[in-house]
Amino acid sequence: MTGVTAWQYGTVPYSLCAHKAGSPAGEPFRTETMTDTPTEIKSSNAGPPESDPATAAILDAAARLLAERGVSGFTTDALAKAASVSKSSIYSRWRSKDEIFVSLTGHVAGAATVADVGDLAAELRAWFADRQKVYNQPGFRQVITSLIEIASHDPVVDSEMAVYLHNQHTTFKQIVRRAQERGEVDSGWDPALLEEYVIGPVMYRVLLDDEPLDDETLDAFRRLAMTALLGTPPPA
Repeated sequence: MTGVTAWQYGTVPYSLCAHKAGSPAGEPFRTETMTDTPTEIKSSNAGPPESDPATAAILDAAARLLAERGVSGFTTDALAKAASVSKSSIYSRWRSKDEIFVSLTGHVAGAATVADVGDLAAELRAWFADRQKVYNQPGFRQVITSLIEIASHDPVVDSEMAVYLHNQHTTFKQIVRRAQERGEVDSGWDPALLEEYVIGPVMYRVLLDDEPLDDETLDAFRRLAMTALLGTPPPA
């Protein structure tokens, strides 16, 4: 797996079976396309905008379904039933199961939004609070580990998730760069490496240890992050 290994997420077993429009009810989607004509995802923004209430409802249902049944139970019929929509409504929004999974990544674990308030400590506190809310969602661990396992076997999903992460999960790096511009953080630190350093332990706790991000633990992670960010890089 090339793109999503930086997430440092765990994996769960799964199996994928072929599906195309008109197949018998209950068959899982296939990962290539939902039609007989092969298609290729052109961008990490595949799928309709989530501002469409029906789209958001389908993605909510997809998250619940993946958390409860895993990939082997993720079928067209099951998703349509869970979302109370027709299968044609699903096909009209996503050309493939790949696109649903990429959309689901952003829907379940989208980037944090942290305002520039001119203070590293305050912005980090806001970032950690946002991540606590996201990562403690019911089913978050099951959904994300399933998506990572899918990506490890599907180069299209792997590539698109990597693009999504690169384009969307930039909030922490933005916080660090602003702090560097203000002189709060040493300019010798690489914001991308600092992001991995800080997010890695959080993801380990949530996804591998299956432990919630309680307030006490979150505050400890925040203080550790501040300690690292305010330090000076030693000579190479």
